[in-house]
Amino acid sequence: MSAKEKTKQRILSAALELLKEHGYQGTTTRLIAETAGCNEVTLFRHFGNKQTILEKVVEGQTFGPSLKETIDHAIIWDLEKDLFKIAHGYLQFMRSIEDFVMLGFKEFYKVEELNDQISRGPKEFKLYLTSYFEEMQKRNLIISTDCETLALNFIWINFGYFISKARFGDRVTTMPDETFLRESVQLFVRGVTP
Repeated sequence: MSAKEKTKQRILSAALELLKEHGYQGTTTRLIAETAGCNEVTLFRHFGNKQTILEKVVEGQTFGPSLKETIDHAIIWDLEKDLFKIAHGYLQFMRSIEDFVMLGFKEFYKVEELNDQISRGPKEFKLYLTSYFEEMQKRNLIISTDCETLALNFIWINFGYFISKARFGDRVTTMPDETFLRESVQLFVRGVTP
C-alpha cells in the first residue's frame, strides 16, 4: 500500500471512530485530521470535504466482498443449509459493523445525501438473495412466488433479530443465536418448499 493510500486509510479510520464517539455534527475535519496524524490540508487534498469522507466511510461498512465471499462459499443448493449459513454470515457481518449501524439510526438519517449510499449495501444483499431464490425456483426446490419478496422477508427476519439484540441485549429474548437462526430458517424453509 502506498503512503498516499495509508494516509487515506488513517483518515477514514479516524473519521469512523470519531463518528461513533461524537456523531456527525461533533466530528469536525480538524478533529479527524488530528486523530489521523495529518493536517486539514492533507485531509482536504485527499477527500475535499467532510461529506466525501463520510461517503467513503459508509462505502466501507456496507454489504461487501467479505460477506459475499462467505455466502458464495456456503451455497450447496440445499435450502435449509444454505439459508442457515447465509443467516449466520449475515449476523456475524452485522455485528462487525454494529456501532456503525446504530450510528446510522442515530445520526445519518439527518444527512439526506447519504441515503442512496447507505441503502446500497442492503440493496446488493437483497439482489443477491433474490438471485439465489430465482435459481432455487428454476431447480424446483422452492414454491413459485416473488423472489424479491422472499429475499426481503429473509433479510427482515435476520435484521430484526440483529437490531433487537444490538439495542436491547437479552431483554427481549435470551434465546441463543444458534437456536434462533436454526429455528427461524426451519420455519422459513417450511413456508417456501413445495
